[in-house]
Amino acid sequence: MEARVTAVAEAVLAGRQVEDDRVELKAQWPPADHDVARRIAGHANAAGGESILWVVGLDEKGRRYANTSAVEPADWWSAVQKHFDGPAPEPKWLRVPVSATAEVVAVQFTTERAPYVVKVKGPGKVHREVPWRTSTSIRSAFRHEMIRSLVGEAAVPGLELIGGTIDVERFADTHGMYDDRYGYEDGTLRVRTALDIFLSARAPVHMPQHRQSLTIRTNVGGTVDLGTFAMTGSYRLEGSSAAGRARRVPDGGVLILGRSTVAVSGPGELFLRGSHVLQPGQGDALLRALKMNVDLNMPIDSSARTSHLSSRMSVAHLEFDERDIPDQYDDWHLARRFAVGQPPAWRA
Repeated sequence: MEARVTAVAEAVLAGRQVEDDRVELKAQWPPADHDVARRIAGHANAAGGESILWVVGLDEKGRRYANTSAVEPADWWSAVQKHFDGPAPEPKWLRVPVSATAEVVAVQFTTERAPYVVKVKGPGKVHREVPWRTSTSIRSAFRHEMIRSLVGEAAVPGLELIGGTIDVERFADTHGMYDDRYGYEDGTLRVRTALDIFLSARAPVHMPQHRQSLTIRTNVGGTVDLGTFAMTGSYRLEGSSAAGRARRVPDGGVLILGRSTVAVSGPGELFLRGSHVLQPGQGDALLRALKMNVDLNMPIDSSARTSHLSSRMSVAHLEFDERDIPDQYDDWHLARRFAVGQPPAWRA
C-alpha cells in the first residue's frame, strides 16, 4: 500500500495522469456529508470486489502536496458512515511520508460486501440508492451493473509471497576464454529471481503469461523491470511412464499450460523463476539497497481485472558456502541477495 501511494505521489508531482480507476485523489478532506458517502459507495460498487484507494493530500491539478493535519480520519469516517444504509466499505488508514516535509493520508477501502446502499437525502418517495461510478462521475446503478457487483466479472485470485530470493550477480571476466561468447563487460549485473507464491482463488480463471509483469524498486530509488520469467505449479511424483520415469501430477489448483497461460481452478502454489541481464547503470541501486519492493501483476483473461502482489524483501546475511564459488566456466559472482521467508525448494 505504501509503495503504491508513493508511486502515485511521484506521478502527480511529475504531471502524469494517474490512470487507475481504483484510485481517487483529494487535495483536502472532503466534507463528511451525503455526497462523499455516495461517491465512496459508487466507487466501491464499480470496483468489482477489488479494494479502492483514496489519497488525501495530493493536489493533482496543482502538482503539489497539501496539508491534511486539520482532520482526524476516524472522526471523518464516522460522520460519513452514517449516510450508508447497511454495511459500508471497511477502511484501512495509513499516513505515508512522501518527502522530507510532507505526508499524505491513504485510505484503502475493501469492497467485498458490495453492493453498498446510501440513504437518499431530502423529501420524496425514494429513500435509498445504489450509486455507481462511471469514469469520475457518480450515478444510480443499472440492474446489470448491480448483478456484476454481486458476482464479479471474474474472481480475482489473491497472491501472497511466502518465500524466495532475488540474487544480484556481477560479471567479472576471470577466464577470458568466453568473453566473445558472452559479450558482457566487467561489472555487468544479472538479477536471478526465485519466488514461492501462494495463490488463493474462489473461481476458475486463466491468466495469460505474456501480459504478466514483475518489477522491483529499491529503498534508494530506481525501478527495474525483470522482463519475462518462467512459472511452474506444485506437483507430486506418481507412478511411472513408459520410459520408467515417475510422472509429474499437478498437486493443487494451479496448472501451467505450456508457456502461455496460468490456469487457476483453486488454491495452490506458484513457483516463479527468472534471469535478467541489466543494461549498464540500470541496476546500480541494487548494490546499495537494503530493501526492495517486489510488484507482480497477473491480468485475468477476458477481464479488466488484475491479481496484484506487492511485497518487501530485505538483504539477507550471506555466509560462506562452497556453492557460491564460481567454477572454472562461471564468471558471475554473487554481489547481493534479497530474501523473504524460506527459499523455494525447486524440484528437479
